[in-house]
Amino acid sequence: MAGIPDDEDDLDLYDGCDDDFDCYHENYDADILTGEAWCSRCQHKWIMTSEEITREIEFQAEYMRCIEEEESATAIRSTPQETKP
Repeated sequence: MAGIPDDEDDLDLYDGCDDDFDCYHENYDADILTGEAWCSRCQHKWIMTSEEITREIEFQAEYMRCIEEEESATAIRSTPQETKP
């Protein structure tokens, strides 16, 4: 088909976008140990405020609680139940 690249390396998520796009850094990665954050879209880096670091720590803690609960529920469902004769 015309217009579809033959190789995945030719694909760019932001092809056709202007370089002067507005980025609100909504999808960013954060390092809570160094306090550094970086936007995965525009690659902008910044130092997080103490409030942002606190929110990130709380978010990660809640995320880990959810993962542990899900894994625990999965383990309980997959554990063979003893049958009584």
